[in-house]
Amino acid sequence: MFQLLVILFMGGVGTFGGPVLGALIYKFLPEIFHTFGTAGRAKEEIDYLIFGAMLVLVIVFMPQGVYPRLRSILKYWISQGARRLKRWGLVSAAKQFRQS
Repeated sequence: MFQLLVILFMGGVGTFGGPVLGALIYKFLPEIFHTFGTAGRAKEEIDYLIFGAMLVLVIVFMPQGVYPRLRSILKYWISQGARRLKRWGLVSAAKQFRQS
């Protein structure tokens, strides 16, 4: 039950991509931590400790989950990149290239 809560709240409950991202975080984050050398039963206890702390932090600072925050950051970066391309004149050059 704890694993399901971690997956749902980490990624985001109200979206399709949220639980998928939460599952990826839940699956691959322990693998990253285990490269630092924890083994045996202590490994599981450390996993629960880390995920519990991360769950509290996500619920307090990102109530909708990680996925909506990540999506808004990516939209911002993409819009800034498009503005820079327009400012540098690369967008108009690309439009001219496509028309010819």
